[in-house]
Amino acid sequence: SPWGAQTGSIPTPVVVSARSRASLKAQVERVVALVESGVSAVDVGFSLATTRALFEHRAVVWNGVERASGVVTNRPLAVVFSGQGAQRLGMARELYEAFPVFAGALDAALVNLDPALRDVMWGEDQ
Repeated sequence: SPWGAQTGSIPTPVVVSARSRASLKAQVERVVALVESGVSAVDVGFSLATTRALFEHRAVVWNGVERASGVVTNRPLAVVFSGQGAQRLGMARELYEAFPVFAGALDAALVNLDPALRDVMWGEDQ
């Protein structure tokens, strides 16, 4: 897939934004067409993240499909872990190693949590 070509087959998420839902839909279509034509998803995502203003209507394109969209409001972000049991040893390690932004966010979260959590996530099965 062209979406994971530069990241060892891990699809690259691309954040897209626009001023309206209609404009967002058109922007998503342009991004998908661009990557499907051979332009690097990593380059497209980087360019959108660093050179384009972030508007209130946003979507995430993952592997050529719009996976999430909505209107951004100025509310705090919270991460909720369901505790439903799908955890596994090594979870998030591939993301951590492939995406520096994810690595930085995880590192920042671990500062406020028990630092041993990384050992639990990536430790050995006992």
